[in-house]
Amino acid sequence: MVWQQAKLKRWLTAKWIELARKILSNSDENIILLPGQSEKETEEAMLILQSIGQERCKLINSESIENIALQIGRLRGFISNDTGFLHMAVAANVPTIGLYISTSSEIWSPYDKANFFPLQNSFTDKCPDPKPHCGNCFHYYDICPAIAKYGDDISPGKVYKIISRRLIC
Repeated sequence: MVWQQAKLKRWLTAKWIELARKILSNSDENIILLPGQSEKETEEAMLILQSIGQERCKLINSESIENIALQIGRLRGFISNDTGFLHMAVAANVPTIGLYISTSSEIWSPYDKANFFPLQNSFTDKCPDPKPHCGNCFHYYDICPAIAKYGDDISPGKVYKIISRRLIC
């Protein structure tokens, strides 16, 4: 059940690959992948790594939360689904882009927005069964009908536009 919850909040692997290729071809930035704890998330991160190559990309997996926090604090920018690592990056004052696929950025965004740039899936407005004041729907642990029908409209191009204007100097 926890895996399904995380799955609904995750951006598609193909979109991460497209974004990574844009970053690598248009900058000299390196990419660090921080998948969650599930086997599926690690498989998806490995697919991204295989697709874009290991020359300027590394996978950090199975590390302590303290070590991950230290590494996040050293980054020039951080892009994440709606996760705890997103909040950690914002707390460390790292410029962060938050991808809100099935949750509301108005409710689940960090309080400090100085270096935070939320991108909201507009199809969450079409959810037929939203939980009032909760930032998600009653189908949070299965599949939200709006997400199943429409997917998400956060494109790699939208994310890259923020990166190129705000994060890559």
